[in-house]
Amino acid sequence: MITINFTGATPQTLDNVNYKLLTVKKELKNENGFLESYYSILPYFKSQESAFLYVNILHFKKYNSFKFRSFKEFGKFKNQ
Repeated sequence: MITINFTGATPQTLDNVNYKLLTVKKELKNENGFLESYYSILPYFKSQESAFLYVNILHFKKYNSFKFRSFKEFGKFKNQ
């Protein structure tokens, strides 16, 4: 389950998340673009995994495949 952190947020939080993702300069298709997207929306989510899932699902919707097979795989990439 993806959980957005609504603590102190306005009703436009989801719109803000989507706007941030749309204005990220890099494409989701490459690792750096994916990472930039992830960090841009991270403050809106209760967990790192939820933010990752959100971006990974967007990648799936756009490219018909997931960028990373799991949060663990993403964590290895992120911590390089």
